[in-house]
Amino acid sequence: MEHRKIPELEDFVNEDTDSTSFSIDEIIDFAQTNCQLVNEDRLLLASEEAIGYIQEFSYLYHKNRFEAKTIKDLFDGSIDTEDLSHQPCVRFIIFIILVELDIEDNADFEELKENLDYCPSDYKDHAVYYYYRSRIYNRGYTSEDYRISLKMATQAIQTDHNITDFDVTFVDSVAQYFSTSSKEVVEIEGTSKKKDELFEQAKSLALQAVESSPENHKYRSSYASLLELDGDLDEAQKQISKALRLSDQQDDPDSGLSHYMQLRRIQTQQKSLRHIKSQFDTFEKEIQTLENRATKLRGELDEYRNQTIRIMGFFAALIAIVVSSAQVIQTTATVGEAAQLVLVLTGGLIVAFTSLGAIFSNEPEWKKLVLVGIVGLFLIAVALAAPILYA
Repeated sequence: MEHRKIPELEDFVNEDTDSTSFSIDEIIDFAQTNCQLVNEDRLLLASEEAIGYIQEFSYLYHKNRFEAKTIKDLFDGSIDTEDLSHQPCVRFIIFIILVELDIEDNADFEELKENLDYCPSDYKDHAVYYYYRSRIYNRGYTSEDYRISLKMATQAIQTDHNITDFDVTFVDSVAQYFSTSSKEVVEIEGTSKKKDELFEQAKSLALQAVESSPENHKYRSSYASLLELDGDLDEAQKQISKALRLSDQQDDPDSGLSHYMQLRRIQTQQKSLRHIKSQFDTFEKEIQTLENRATKLRGELDEYRNQTIRIMGFFAALIAIVVSSAQVIQTTATVGEAAQLVLVLTGGLIVAFTSLGAIFSNEPEWKKLVLVGIVGLFLIAVALAAPILYA
C-alpha cells in the first residue's frame, strides 16, 4: 500500500533489520509508537499510512518466520512483559499484527475467528476492526460467512476514510459472496442490496484501486476475481496476468502462486466456453442443414401433389370429353354442329382444369399451364369462328 513516510516508523520496516531483533518487545514498541503518533494527532489509525506501516511491519515478521503464537501467548499472559491492560490502542495494533501474521501463514478460518477475541472492546466499533473482520470472514466456508464479510466491508467503506484497502476488501467480499450464493438480493444491516447494484459499486471501486495503484498486484487480482464472476473472462485474464508479472517482479512467491492458480482457472473457463461455442456453431449448422432438407422435401411434396392434381384433371377432362362428345353427337342435327360443340366443350374443359392446376403449382409450372390454357381458348375460338367462316 502506497502512503506517506513517517520517520518514527521507518526504522521498524527497514528490510536490512537484523533478524535477531524480531521480538515481542519490538512489536510492543512499534505499537506504542503508533499510538503515540495517534495521540499527538500526527497519525490517524484508520488511514492508509497506519494500515500500510502495520502491514509492512507484519510482512517483515512473517518473512523472518516470527510465530503468531508468541503474540497469543502475550495476550494470554504467558509472557512476562509490561502490563498492556490499560493500553487498548497498543493492544489493538498488536491484535492487527496477529491477524496479519495468521493471514500470511494461511491459518484456517476457525483459528482466525478466535483472534477476534483478542480485539479490545473499545475498538470493536472501529472501521479498522470492520476491515479485518471482513478479511477473516472472507476466508470462511459458507454463504453466511461471506455475507458477514460483506456486511463488515460495507460498514468499513461507509466510514468515509477513503482507504483503498477497505474498498478492495469490499470487492473481495462481493465476489466471494456471489460466487457461492444464487440470491439476487442480500440483506445488510436491515437493508436489501441488489446483486447488480453491489457489482457495479464493486467494479467501480476495483477499477479506481487499480488505476490509483497500478503496481499493486493484489488489487489487480481482486479486480480479476470480480470480472471473472461477472463473465468478462478476457479482461479478467488480462488483469491476473499483469498481477502475476508484478508479484514476480516484487518477489512475492506466495501471491504469485495464488495468481497463477487464478489464471489457470480463468483459462480453463475460457477453453470450456470456446468448446461450448464450437459445439453450438456445429449444432446451428446441423439445424440449418435439416431446415434446408425440410424445405426441399416440402417442395418435392408440393410438386408431387401438383402432378397428381394435373393427372387427375387430365383423366377427368378426358372422360368428360368422351362422355360429353357422345351426348352431343346424339343430340345434334349435323356433324358440323357436333364438331363445333365438341371443340367448345374440349376447350372449356382444358381451360377449367388448367386453371385448377395453376392454382396449386409453383411459378415455373403455372407458366407452362397457361400455355395449355391458351390452347383450350384457341379451340373454343376455332369452334365459335367456324360457322362464320363457312357462312
